[in-house]
Amino acid sequence: LFLGLIIIIVVCATGSSVNDFDADYGQLPPSHSSSTDPLPQTNSDQSAVTEETTVAICGSGLAGLAVAIGLERNGIKCRVYERSPQLRSASQGMLALQPNGLAALESIHPNLPMSLANVGSQFNKQIFLYTDPASEPLIKTDVDRDSIDKYGRAPILIQWYQLQKCLANLVSDDIIVTGRNLLSFEEHRDHVVLYFEDGSRVTCKAMLACDGTFSRARKQILPDDNPIYFGQLNWNAIIPTSDSLATVPNATTAIVHKGNSKEPRKWASFVNDCGSGQTFWQLRLIDPERAMAMSGSSGRGGLGLKGIKEALSEVASPSPVLLRAIEETPEERIFERCIIGRNPASTWISTGGRVALVDNAVILCTHTLDGAVAQLYKE
Repeated sequence: LFLGLIIIIVVCATGSSVNDFDADYGQLPPSHSSSTDPLPQTNSDQSAVTEETTVAICGSGLAGLAVAIGLERNGIKCRVYERSPQLRSASQGMLALQPNGLAALESIHPNLPMSLANVGSQFNKQIFLYTDPASEPLIKTDVDRDSIDKYGRAPILIQWYQLQKCLANLVSDDIIVTGRNLLSFEEHRDHVVLYFEDGSRVTCKAMLACDGTFSRARKQILPDDNPIYFGQLNWNAIIPTSDSLATVPNATTAIVHKGNSKEPRKWASFVNDCGSGQTFWQLRLIDPERAMAMSGSSGRGGLGLKGIKEALSEVASPSPVLLRAIEETPEERIFERCIIGRNPASTWISTGGRVALVDNAVILCTHTLDGAVAQLYKE
C-alpha cells in the first residue's frame, strides 16, 4: 500500500525547495498566524460519528484530487475531506501544465489530457517585454512546436478551478466530503484517527495531508515550523477576452521590470489566454515597502479591495498590454495575495509512517523574482 502511495505522490506532486531566505522577510503580516497559536484540541466525545476508509485525503485541491483518482483506479478505498462547504465554481488563478505534468496526469487517468485541452489554451508563444525603453522585446515563438518535438505534447494554460473541476469529475460521487475542517490526528500502530471541527472522526490506515500552506497536519508533525513572508504581494484576475485583448490569446506575455545595476528589478507580470474565452493577468511586486504601501489590506490579502485598481494602473503604466488588462478588470475581481512559504521541511512523513504531507503542505513557493517566474509555469 505505502509503495503504491509513494509512487502516486511522486507522480502527482512536484515543486521547488527554497534554500535561502532573506532575514528581512521573516515576519508574517498580522492576519497570518504562526505556530504560536495553540494546536486545536481533539474531540474526546466517544459518541462522535466515526467513519472508516483505507486512505483519508485532507484537502480537495489539485494534489488531493489527483491522488484520489490514482488510488481509486488502483482499487484502494479513499475519501477526500475538504474544509470548504463546496468546491470552487470560479477563481482568479491560473497555472500551466508542462508536458511532464500532462504525462503524469495521463498515467493517473487516460482521459485527463484531452479534458484539460478542451477547457484550457495551448501555450504556443512567449514574449518578454522589458520596461527599459532601450531593451528590445525577447520573443520566443513556436513554444508548442518545440515542446511537441521534444516531448510529444504542448503545454496547456488553464484556470485553476477548471483543472479542479476536471479532476473532481473523475472520482466517484461519494469520494469528496465537503464541510470537514481537520483539527488534528492521532497516530496508532495500525491506524490513524482524524478529528474534525464538526465533531466527526475518521479512522483510516493512512492519511495524506493535501491541506495547503497552513496545513494542520504539518503544524502537528513540525510544531516549531512557521510560515515565512517573502516581502512580496501578488495581484491577479481572470476576465473575459475582449476585442482589445484579442492579440493576447495563445501567447504568454511576461512584462519584467529589468532595472539596472543600481536599481534591481521590482516587479513582474503575465498576461495570457487561459482557455474558455478568458484572459489571465498577474502583477507581482517584490519591493516590500512599496508592496505594503500599495496593499489594500495591510498585506492580509483579499478580493476587491478598494483603491487597488488605481494603484496597480500606476505601476503598470510602462506596459500597454498589462495596463489595458487592468483597466478592463472590475475592481471587485482583482485578488490580492501575500506571498508566503516555508523553509524546506525536515520530514514529509510522521514518526509512525502513516501520515504524509503532500504538495503545498510540504513544498512552498520561492521568494526570488526569477524563481517566482519559473514557479508559475511548473505543473
